[in-house]
Amino acid sequence: MQSPEHIGKIRGASELAAWYGRFPDFREAIVTEFQISGDGQGHLLAEVFRMTDEVDEKGFFINDRHGFVTLRFSEILTVELRDFLPGQAILSGLEFSIEGETFVASWSSSYGLDGVIKSKRLSISHVSAE
Repeated sequence: MQSPEHIGKIRGASELAAWYGRFPDFREAIVTEFQISGDGQGHLLAEVFRMTDEVDEKGFFINDRHGFVTLRFSEILTVELRDFLPGQAILSGLEFSIEGETFVASWSSSYGLDGVIKSKRLSISHVSAE
């Protein structure tokens, strides 16, 4: 579970939480784009949805709040990536913390890419796909 204190310090996080109904855990989010540039900037674009308690006629959980979330990293200090596989990564979770003046974004995946990025600045934006 995310610390509200950490989330509250990320620009755009409260708007995402308001749209989503809570701050998402990014479970089953699909990473559609990931880029780190030599100037210390980077971004991660993930397709997200919220799984409800309702099921459809086939017995599958119904998803809503479908959208795209972009994490923008500035002044990147460190990048650690593991288990990179070509194609789209499927996250099993994404967490944020703060170490002094540094934002830490760490994620694990069920397929494709695990990682940790530490940066001086981090912002979040989202676009609804509904």
